[in-house]
Amino acid sequence: MAACTVVVTDYTGGRQGSGKDNLVLDDVNIAMTVGELKQKIVEQRGGLDASRVLLYMGKILMEDHKNVSTYNRSKRAKLQLELYDLLEIQVKIKTLQHFGSGGCVMVPLWAICCRQTFVVEVPDHETVGYLRRRVCEELADPEKYPLENIKIAFRRKMLMDDLEDLRSLGIKEGSTVTLFVKLCYFNKRKAAEDAAKMHGAAREQAAQGQEEEAAEGHEEEVAAEGKEERDGEKAAAEGGVPEEEAHGEEAGGEA
Repeated sequence: MAACTVVVTDYTGGRQGSGKDNLVLDDVNIAMTVGELKQKIVEQRGGLDASRVLLYMGKILMEDHKNVSTYNRSKRAKLQLELYDLLEIQVKIKTLQHFGSGGCVMVPLWAICCRQTFVVEVPDHETVGYLRRRVCEELADPEKYPLENIKIAFRRKMLMDDLEDLRSLGIKEGSTVTLFVKLCYFNKRKAAEDAAKMHGAAREQAAQGQEEEAAEGHEEEVAAEGKEERDGEKAAAEGGVPEEEAHGEEAGGEA
């Protein structure tokens, strides 16, 4: 079977893809799967896990189950690939109430003050379509908001292409994406879940604070007991008599 040379530009672990970080694999059998190729790469680059890295050819994400030949139909002698860490990012989703449809959509001023916010976690290499599905899952309101009704925007731009990847749009950890909802829409189930989470987190934090205070008090008691023991040992070593015992002896003599 045909073979080719694979040059991998490495962006994992904070690397910047400089020439010194490149990996060169000679005589790679193009019949092997992308998953097998990733395994060969991580064997040369210690500290990586094949299941936690992504291979790209240009902007195309190479799928593990496909053969390398799938991405080399022109039978090139050298393939230029890029290696990235598989990262999960948290994206803030903020609702924005509106009315109208098509090219005539209006947002009342008060709607800006009545927004719900929730967070979804997505791999940073995923697409707009994947993000829309995650938003739909989080809303869990298929009657009012099935997948086809999920409309989102980022940086004042509607995200219409489900195949566009989040990374190329600049969506990263902590980015805020707008979800358009109908006027007066409020997801009570989501609000109740968020309130329960906040209440649970507050209780956990309070319990942790009590445990820390108890631990500090115990440490102070142990330190005080240790000091008393050291003072007693020091007095005994010097042949002295503690002040209380001395007073006791004086009182006995007078009697």
